[in-house]
Amino acid sequence: MFSELFLTKDGSTFQGGCTGRCNRLCSGKEIDTKRRNTIGIQEMILSKFFNTLVRLRQTKALEGIHSEKRFRIVLERERARCDRSQHEFSLVDFEVGDSETDSNQVRNLAHVLANRIRSIDEAGWLGRQHIGVLLPYTQATGARKLAEDVCQKISIRSLPPKYTIHTYPPISKEPSDRSGNSGPFRIQDIPSKQKTTASPYSSASAKHTGRRKTDFTSQQPKANRTPDCGELAEGIKPFLLRPLPIWKRAMDIVGATVALIVFLPIMIAVAIAIKLTSKGPILFKQQRAGLGGIPFTFYKFRSMVIDAEDRKEDLLKHNERTGPAFKMTNDPRVTRVGNFIRKWSMDELPQLFNVVCGDISLVGPRPLPVNEALQHNQWQDRRLSVTPGITCLWQVYARHDTCFDRWTRLDIEYINERSPLLDLKILLKTLPAVLSRKGAV
Repeated sequence: MFSELFLTKDGSTFQGGCTGRCNRLCSGKEIDTKRRNTIGIQEMILSKFFNTLVRLRQTKALEGIHSEKRFRIVLERERARCDRSQHEFSLVDFEVGDSETDSNQVRNLAHVLANRIRSIDEAGWLGRQHIGVLLPYTQATGARKLAEDVCQKISIRSLPPKYTIHTYPPISKEPSDRSGNSGPFRIQDIPSKQKTTASPYSSASAKHTGRRKTDFTSQQPKANRTPDCGELAEGIKPFLLRPLPIWKRAMDIVGATVALIVFLPIMIAVAIAIKLTSKGPILFKQQRAGLGGIPFTFYKFRSMVIDAEDRKEDLLKHNERTGPAFKMTNDPRVTRVGNFIRKWSMDELPQLFNVVCGDISLVGPRPLPVNEALQHNQWQDRRLSVTPGITCLWQVYARHDTCFDRWTRLDIEYINERSPLLDLKILLKTLPAVLSRKGAV
C-alpha cells in the first residue's frame, strides 16, 4: 500500500494513504451516477410525455363515442331510414369491461375505431360494458371484416374484445314463446351461406361470443351458434326495445288497482250475465304479441260463442279493416250479452289484471293476436318496441278509422312522445271516447 507525506503550513506532517486517488475515483463514480440518474429522469419525462399524448388521442377518440341514450336515437333513426329506403345495415357489438385493465381496452378500441370506421358510421355505448358500431349500407360479411380488422389492431396492445354482429332488416318471422327464442323480434339474420369460417382471432383465449351482462343488452334473446363461426348473429330490434319506465309502472299499478276496486261490481254483474246466457267460460284467453313480440295471455270477458276462433277464417273476406287486424260489423259470432258489453267496452275490464301483472300498460299500442302481429309490414313492427296497453292515441282519436296504417302511425307518434303528461291526457280522454261508443263493435 502506497503512502504519501503531506506538509502543513505550520511545518507538521501527516501520512496519507490512497485518499486522494480514492476521492478522485469516488467523485467520478458520483458523476456517472448523477449522469445516469439525469438520463433516467429525462427518459421517464419523455415516456410520460408520449403516454400523455397517446392518452389525449385516445380521450379524443372516446369523445366520438355516443352516450347510450344518444346512440339509441341514432339506431332508431337508421331503422326508420332503412324502412323507407329498404337498404340494409349492420351493428357490431364489442364487449368491453369496467375494470382498470378493461378501461385501457376501451381507450384502445375507441382509438382504433376512430381511424377505421367510415364517416357515415356511428359508434356508441350499448350499455356499461358494450360499445356498438352502426354500419349503414353494410351486410353481415362487411361487418365481420371490420370487426376482425379492429380486433387484429387491438391485439397488438391488449387482448381483443369479444364481438357480436347484428343485421337489419330481418329475413323471416317466426312465432315466439316466453323464453324469447323466436318471434317477430327474434330473427336469425345471417343465412348459412353467408357464414364464413372463423378468423384467426376467434381462436384466442376469448371467443367472439358471450352472454350479455348489462341491463340494456340482456333484453336480447339467445341466438344460435354455428360450429364454424365464432360469432352470434341476432336481429338488431332487441336493442330498440323500450321497457316500462319506473314512473309508468307506478302509474299502472296505482291506476289498475283503483280501477279494479271501482269497477268490481260491474265486473261481477257482467260475469253473472255471461254465465247465465251462454255456454262456455266467462273469460276469453288469447295469446297476443307483447313487448318485442313475445306472447302473453290476454284476458277479456267472453263476448262470442265458444268456437269463435275456428269460425274466424271463414269471415276474413268480410274484414272491414285494412292490414292484419280484423274488424266486422254485425259479427255473427257475438252473443246477445257480448253485443252489449262490447258497445260499452266492458269486455276490456279483465285486462286490468294484465296491467297489474305487467303484461301490458294502461296506455300503449293495442296488442294484436300473435298471428296478426306476424303479418306486420317491416315498419309496423315498431309498435312492438314498447309495452302494449289498453288505450292509446288511436282509441281516443281514430277508433272508427279502418286504416291500419294510420293506427300504426298514431302508435309510433305515441312511442316517440311518451311522457307522464301524455299518458294522463290519454286516460282522461278515454272515458268520453268509450261513452260515445263511436267505432265500438
